[in-house]
Amino acid sequence: MIRRMLERLGHGVTEVGLPAPGQLTDTDAVLVDPAGPVGTTLCQAARLVNPGLALICVSVAEPPGELAALGIAFDACLYKPFTSEELAGALERVLSRVQSA
Repeated sequence: MIRRMLERLGHGVTEVGLPAPGQLTDTDAVLVDPAGPVGTTLCQAARLVNPGLALICVSVAEPPGELAALGIAFDACLYKPFTSEELAGALERVLSRVQSA
C-alpha cells in the first residue's frame, strides 16, 4: 500500500531488505518499520552509509528505545494507518530539510 501511495505521489520506490551500500547513496529517503525483522539493521546501515539521508519511521507504535540508544533519530514518524496526504507532507518536510542542509 505504501508503494502505491508513493508512486501516485510521483516518487520512485525501491524495496529492500538489507540494502547494498549503493542503494542507500542513491536514495533521498528511507521509510522503515523499525520493529520489522531488519528494521534496526536498516536504520543503522542508512545512517552509516549516508548520514544526511532522510529516515522516516512508518510504524504502528513508537520506535524501539534501542534505536535512540544507538544514536538513531528519525526525521519524521508516520503511524499506521496514515493517508497519502500525511505521507506527502512528511516527505516534503524531510526532503526540504535535507536539500537545504
